[in-house]
Amino acid sequence: LYKTEDGEYWRCSKFIQGATAHVHVTDPALLLNAGKGYGEFVRLTNGYPAHSLIEVLSDFHNTKKRFEAFLEAVENDLAGRAHEVDREIHLLKEQEELAGSIVSMLESGVLPLRVTHNDTKLSNVLLDDETGEAVCVIDLDTVMPGSVLYDFGDAIRSGAASVAEDEPKVDRMNFVAENCEAFKEGFLSACGDILVPAEVDNLMLGARVIVFEQAMRFLTDYLNGDTYYKTLFPGHNLIRTRTQIRLFSQIPE
Repeated sequence: LYKTEDGEYWRCSKFIQGATAHVHVTDPALLLNAGKGYGEFVRLTNGYPAHSLIEVLSDFHNTKKRFEAFLEAVENDLAGRAHEVDREIHLLKEQEELAGSIVSMLESGVLPLRVTHNDTKLSNVLLDDETGEAVCVIDLDTVMPGSVLYDFGDAIRSGAASVAEDEPKVDRMNFVAENCEAFKEGFLSACGDILVPAEVDNLMLGARVIVFEQAMRFLTDYLNGDTYYKTLFPGHNLIRTRTQIRLFSQIPE
């Protein structure tokens, strides 16, 4: 860390030369190598007492509580918008069992508690400019205890989506299976041997839960009057909700 003359603290890290944080998926090979990087993160933190970590964002992926907050938003209808989104509300309400699936497996011990990154997008892995191989994972602000399924699912939510989450033409949002398989291949090649069978078997459950969770969060915010996510135009959160619901509908079980 570095302490300024004013008494402020800044986290410092080594500057990595000859490596790039790619924002857009222009080739599945980028996700293959990103998968290796995140898999290596799992390997390096394997065995660390995850329970000893501070939960930076309380209940961040507690989808049971997210579902309860969603139902509360529907009931309260603070912005008077519930009548506009009957279809979306119904579709998400149908997934109550899914909402609690990973949380329940963590609570029962079926899934081990691990150190998780919680923002596993492509741009948070530096890739070597010459070889394309993962150099290191960056942006560690949200490292917390959780399930490896959350990190896998978050990577698929962004990496295997054909368009941005706020694409106005919702029918352009599609699940890109090739990208998903590339990330999965890289990820398992780096850490598959240390994951327990329940983790390997439920990776795609992780993708479904995270995309569902995000759709639910966007709709909750829309119903509450857009108080959490920054919006750039009217209905921004509603478009985000609909793209995530469409993406969710295409992810194989």
